[in-house]
Amino acid sequence: METETEKYTISHLGIIRLFAVWGLLEAFIHYTTKDNKEMEVIIHIIVFVIINVIAYRYPKIIKYL
Repeated sequence: METETEKYTISHLGIIRLFAVWGLLEAFIHYTTKDNKEMEVIIHIIVFVIINVIAYRYPKIIKYL
């Protein structure tokens, strides 16, 4: 059984992981679109829709997204 301190630490590590993945996604999108803002927005919308469709179809996977 996890203690409150362990839960607190694990939740913070999850947040750090989210920011790391977000930064990698931003860097990849910026690199591939060559500073084309319209294309960046389109790619972000596509990623958002894909994540929401996956979460809707498989609700147990939400903790991994």
